[in-house]
Amino acid sequence: MTTDDLAPAGDHDPELTFRTLDWHGFSTSLICEGPLGAVELQFRPGQFPALALAFHSRNPTYTAVSVLADCPVLGGDCYPDTLSDGIQDVFEPLILAQDADGLEAELTSRYRIASWTVHDEQ
Repeated sequence: MTTDDLAPAGDHDPELTFRTLDWHGFSTSLICEGPLGAVELQFRPGQFPALALAFHSRNPTYTAVSVLADCPVLGGDCYPDTLSDGIQDVFEPLILAQDADGLEAELTSRYRIASWTVHDEQ
């Protein structure tokens, strides 16, 4: 199975786009991107944890205030926040079942419930 096998069927929210990103063979990401930012599911074989979920906001948020210049996920500056705890139980069964629609639905849900609230530093 490759991450291409996990590409969503294409029947999804038109506001969101889905793609994969290869990190030079070390890991691969499935990305759900929308106007507020992106949710990135990272597959990291041989690492612990093997899965991680990263949120890339276009603006600072309450949980992400440090800028990452030239973020390869968003193609510009972003404010990243990563979560590893608790995602294995949710995403691993979908990956093992090669359930692309389930992965798309879960990433869409994570995008929708993410805290994109802009942090006002003033």
